Amino acid sequence: MTDTLRLELRGSRIHVCLIEPGPIASRFRANAFAMYRRHIDKAGSVHREKYEAMERRLTQPGPAAPFTLGPEAVLAKAIHALESAHPKARYRVTRPAYFFAYAKRCLPSSWLDRILGLISDNEAK
Repeated sequence: MTDTLRLELRGSRIHVCLIEPGPIASRFRANAFAMYRRHIDKAGSVHREKYEAMERRLTQPGPAAPFTLGPEAVLAKAIHALESAHPKARYRVTRPAYFFAYAKRCLPSSWLDRILGLISDNEAK
């Protein structure tokens, strides 16, 4: 969507950038868990085992993933984009964001799907 919007606004002096953060320390997991508890009846669901795995993932202490950075890392990229006369189309923040951008360009989709599936399966444990 950002690529299309950037092209549509070409010549308007409005620059569209995409910030790709990767894992960033935030209250996302705590907020997601609160909404899950508010809206999901785990006991009455056929997906109970999946919900239990999700609960473990959302309530684990510490960073959700390796190479997690603080929100100030995103802020630094946003400030750079806002202050630049010619901002980049994409600003990647964490190592995983750089890795997956590279992997997406170099690996066949089936390989990338497999890697992402393995990561997802590992998180569900």
